[in-house]
Amino acid sequence: MSRVTFDTSKPVSRSIPLKASGEVIVPLIDSMYSDKQADSYEIPFLGTWVKAPIYVNVLNKGTIPNLPNGIAIETHVKVDGKGIHPIPKNAIPNQIYKCVMLPRIMRVEWALEANLKGGGNPLVKWLTMDIRTKA
Repeated sequence: MSRVTFDTSKPVSRSIPLKASGEVIVPLIDSMYSDKQADSYEIPFLGTWVKAPIYVNVLNKGTIPNLPNGIAIETHVKVDGKGIHPIPKNAIPNQIYKCVMLPRIMRVEWALEANLKGGGNPLVKWLTMDIRTKA
């Protein structure tokens, strides 16, 4: 490796072939720059290449109908020269929404209120409801 590293007579890429990293950012930027529509990219897996959907964090704008607009969601998207386009999803099942998502949304809102407004009451509310609080 040191021989390749210190050999200034040729680029390192001649000794060590270039290969895709499997990071989603490369095909995402390529799709936007080249205006090529994509909703998946290839990643190495057990010696072969498999297609993986492109997931990014976006603000919900009706993509998941029963989640509030404006909250950050990680979702499957299509990408092209015009940008990132979330693929619409079905509503989250009611029981999961009420038991999992709604408490998370409330904890985030309380945490934001505690940090932005200060004061003890929002902080106590947030810590009391946060399952990670031990006491």
